[in-house]
Amino acid sequence: MNLNRGFDFGRALLVLGGILALVLAFYVGRKFDHWRSALLAGRQEPKIEQVKDRFGNRSADELVREALVAQRAGRIPEAIELLLGAKRRNLHYRGIMFRVGRLAADAGRFDDADKFFERAISFDEDVDSANFQRGLIAVRRKDFPAAQRYFREAAEAGPFVPDYPSHLGEALRMDHRPHEAMPAYELAALLSRDDEDHAVAEFKVRMAQLEAGDAPAVTAQIEAQRERGPLPVEWLMTAAAWHLREARVPQARALIDQARAGNQPGLFVSCAADLVFMSAAEEHGELAESLRVGRNP
Repeated sequence: MNLNRGFDFGRALLVLGGILALVLAFYVGRKFDHWRSALLAGRQEPKIEQVKDRFGNRSADELVREALVAQRAGRIPEAIELLLGAKRRNLHYRGIMFRVGRLAADAGRFDDADKFFERAISFDEDVDSANFQRGLIAVRRKDFPAAQRYFREAAEAGPFVPDYPSHLGEALRMDHRPHEAMPAYELAALLSRDDEDHAVAEFKVRMAQLEAGDAPAVTAQIEAQRERGPLPVEWLMTAAAWHLREARVPQARALIDQARAGNQPGLFVSCAADLVFMSAAEEHGELAESLRVGRNP
């Protein structure tokens, strides 16, 4: 009798335990997504390092205005400090980290600038522009794979800005990958803002073709253009680049001088600044004079 009663009591405890386990499992299941989201949000919420606050009770808006005054007066370190103080006051104040990055970059503090741009991205501020600036800094360091990554991320965040694929093409060519540079330049041409930008982007495609070893295709394009009439500036510079590839420096210089006299200084400068001509000018001093901007022909 006592044995049966003990058995029934134990069975009741097991049943009760099972019911409690089911209730607990149901509750945890209902709350799990909420807890997981809260945990991830806590991990992903961007932070800014805290330092001793010396700005009293001034608001974020007041600190930003003071920073702008300091920037206008040329007190860049003070402006940066004030802007960071404003960000600590209000983490949701947008654009501050990107602006601090630009101030640091303009002051030549490129390592600091890169960190500020990285923080801007973590705060989801000016993501395309911040990545673009990081790409420019990576190019300065000659870290071309990093530059390509940042320019791609900039283009993904800002898909209709022609500067991003254009600079991606440059970084790829600097990394000796001209075949991959061509589609980047072609996209830049499609996105170009005006006829001059379009001409430069298509000129860049031809420079990549030359570097990729496809000189016959470029010469065929030059001849087809010549049949239409006198070569415009970007085509004169294309022909000059082809002559340089063939080690015909005097012929290249004559075409460069003709292009500089073409009364399109902006277009000439954009073409003359290409990697092909920058490299040639270092090797051939006489070309540096022809490529110099501002000299009368």
